[in-house]
Order: sequence, then C-alpha cells, then structure tokens
Amino acid sequence: MGRGEHTPAPGDGEPSSFLHFPALAPPGRREEAAALLARARDFVSALVQAEATGSALPRAFLGRVEARRDAGQLVLRAEEPESRRWARRLSALGAAEWGLSLLPGARGHEAAVALVEEELGLSLSGARLRLGVSRGHLLEVVVGLPLDTEASPEDAQVAAELYLEHCLGEEILDHWVEHVDVIRTPRRRGLLFAEDSRKAAETHPLSLTPELFERALRLIGQERLGVQELRTSAGWTALTLEVETGRSLQPERAFAVTCLPELYKAAFDDLPLSARRFLPEPLELATFVLPAFELSAGERSRRKEALEARLLQELQEGAFVGFGASLTEDYCEVVLPFAEAPLRKCLQLLLSLCPAAELGFFASDLRDERYGG
Repeated sequence: MGRGEHTPAPGDGEPSSFLHFPALAPPGRREEAAALLARARDFVSALVQAEATGSALPRAFLGRVEARRDAGQLVLRAEEPESRRWARRLSALGAAEWGLSLLPGARGHEAAVALVEEELGLSLSGARLRLGVSRGHLLEVVVGLPLDTEASPEDAQVAAELYLEHCLGEEILDHWVEHVDVIRTPRRRGLLFAEDSRKAAETHPLSLTPELFERALRLIGQERLGVQELRTSAGWTALTLEVETGRSLQPERAFAVTCLPELYKAAFDDLPLSARRFLPEPLELATFVLPAFELSAGERSRRKEALEARLLQELQEGAFVGFGASLTEDYCEVVLPFAEAPLRKCLQLLLSLCPAAELGFFASDLRDERYGG
C-alpha cells in the first residue's frame, strides 16, 4: 500500500466550502463553489487516468486526502475525520460520474487481521468483540484482547480501530460507530483467571464481526421512515434545548418540535450524525433558517404555517418533520432526496417567503453545505 505522489494545488490552505450543487449557490458563492467542484472533478479524473495508465496516483489537495491502491482497488484514504468528509464527497463524485468506488471498502475479517499483524506486529488471535446500540442509533464497540497479547494501551487501541476500518470499511466506522474501547481479557495460557460467565456471554469471537454488524444495521434499518410515513406521522415530540454557544448546530436554538426525536437528540447533543441511521437513501434532513429580527410572535407563527402548508402541497417528494426557534431566528426542517431538483424547488419556495433565508443540513458531513442567505 504505497503513497501516491503529491499534486500541488493552486492557492494555500484548506478549501473554505464545497457545494454539491453550485448552480443553487447564492451569486456571491457561486463562482467559488463551481471552481472548487471543478478542482475536485480534476482530481478524480486524474485518479482514473493514473489507474488506466499505471502511473503514480496523485495526492489530493482537498482535505489532505490521499489516493492509494489497496488490495487491488483504487481507494481514497484519510486519517482525520475532517479529511474523511472530503473523501466521501470525492467518492460520491467518482461514483456518480465515473462509476468508481473510491472509499476503502470492507475487506473482511481475515484480511483485516493479517493487515494489523503486518503493520503493527500485533496478533489478534483470541480477541473477542462486544457490540451494543447507543443513543442516536450509534454503535458502541468493545474489543477484548487477551492479557498475554503484548501491546501497549495505545497500540491496542490503534490495532482495534485499524482492524474495524479494514474489516468493515471506513464509511461504516464513520457513520455508525460512536467509539471503540479496548479491554484486556483473561490470558489464553499459563495462569488463568476465573471468568464471569455473564460477561463471557456478551462477547463474541472477532471473526463474527461482519455478521454482528450486519445484524445490528439491519435491526436499526427496520426503524427508518420513508417520506410517505413521515408525511402521515401522528407522533410529534417537543424538545427543550439548552442554548449552547459551543454547539456546532444552531447553538442559539431554544426548542424543537419533531416527528424524528432520536435524530434531533443526536444532532443537538453534537453526536456524529448520518441520515443513513434514520432515513433510507438518498434522503437527507434539510433545515431552513429564517431571520426573524423584526417580526412579532404572530407574524413568525403565520410565516411558519404558510411555509409548512406550501411544503405539504408542493414538495411531494419530501416531508415536513420539524420546527423550532431562537430569539432571532425560526427553523423548519424537511426530509427530501439529496438531489438538485428537489433542493431547487425547496429553495425557491423558501426564498419566496423569506429572501434572507438559508437552507442547510443536519448531517455532520454536510454542515458547511448551505444555500440561499
């Protein structure tokens, strides 16, 4: 698994924004968004060319993402969460326009175990796994390493995460796993300790990792709601939110009313959020931010009701799923396909009611994707 050659980028520093749909950007950002999308396409095109000719793979200038050949596949590798967002976006570009899968995919248990031993010199023989569902439909993973496996706590943690990343694929790890813990379990030889049978029943051989994750994702997937189910939902929940300046999503928002309470709780608790844990593909949760500095409480309420009524009438491919407010802004949320046509219709409807409004998203890797405003 070799690193590709560095491809220098025009300009310095990290890109400030990435929009999947530059045509929907406000005039002030449209040129910048189109230029950045063009650079991303150039990078993916260079990958395709390198793969076809056998030349050195370029290194991305977007988000410090590297292209590598891994187990005979062309993949994007990113070491930091921020960079992984770029990897997923470039992957979507490649899949849409060149039919390529660019994110590291699942390689299975045996290949992942071999890779950990090759790169870290650490054997996962005798390791066990415990998997549980946590808040926000996230998975908690505990990997148990026998005491006679020689490894520092740091090396054991790296080994567990490296194993899961290559066994399951990086996207599963990013979208579904809240954290990975490593514990030491009784040694396999020499002096043995009595083992709590209840604790042993909670763990499984590491070789069952793909099967356990598949089962967990299938169970969580049964709770996903489609557009028609959301449009007729009768179960709405009111959430009181603490005004927190450090919160990444709408820090001034004071309350929310929604038919997707678990999704909202995850978002406003600043948990990693992927729509795939709550909604079938390609649906995303879009949020409308409407300035309300000079409006009375009655005017704000009437505007919200007008927006909801028009969404229900005109956006057949979407569903109105929540609303809320802060002292100076109103918020409305809809579930809709992440595609240019429904987003354009939504944006036009929104701006017709409030020219200063902005459309954004709840998903962690789409937080800087904003239109209007």
